[in-house]
Amino acid sequence: MITMQANQFEQVQAKFLSHLRAQITEMPRFSSRWPIDKTQTEAMIYAAYTHRVSVARANFRDDELVKKKITLAASWICEGKSSGLFLCGGVGNGKTTLADAICDTLAYVGRIQVRKVKATEIILFGRDNIDYILDLCKTNFLMIDDIGTEAVEVNNFGNYSMPIVDIFSARYDSRKPMICTTNLTKEDFGKIYGKRVADRAKQTFAWLPFNNESFR
Repeated sequence: MITMQANQFEQVQAKFLSHLRAQITEMPRFSSRWPIDKTQTEAMIYAAYTHRVSVARANFRDDELVKKKITLAASWICEGKSSGLFLCGGVGNGKTTLADAICDTLAYVGRIQVRKVKATEIILFGRDNIDYILDLCKTNFLMIDDIGTEAVEVNNFGNYSMPIVDIFSARYDSRKPMICTTNLTKEDFGKIYGKRVADRAKQTFAWLPFNNESFR
């Protein structure tokens, strides 16, 4: 066995570590560089957000909390490294509206089509259709709305599965981007879906909390 000097060991270690890290790519949220700056992105999201509120004939509160969340969403698009964005907090405070506004901006500016599904729909349509679940695992960009409102475990003729967990795990492995909304806290998310999925979500998602009161 050849004995290395300390400096040789460090050189070999550094070279191999550099090789391994070169294999890691950024989460492929976008096929190419985002074409506009953060200020422009923020303006686009703001416009889409107000439009969504207007269409829903809801009350629009043009306050600092809303502006701050839009700014953070723009930062995630332009500067963030995480593959996912989790909008979490109480009911009726604009999570889904902002998520939809982000998707509108991605579609218009980046020509990125986000597939949108509700967590309850995943259980309904995926209960006895594995191809539906596999398709959600593979789709390029996915938005899941209202995670935590669905039945977590599904019994299909004695075969138990957890579709949301399966989707999260598959997309984590393939590094595919997601936007999610939930009324759950980080802690509740871990209790319901398990520590492994919660740890992966913390690692790969930026978390945007909604602590404001309901707009409804």
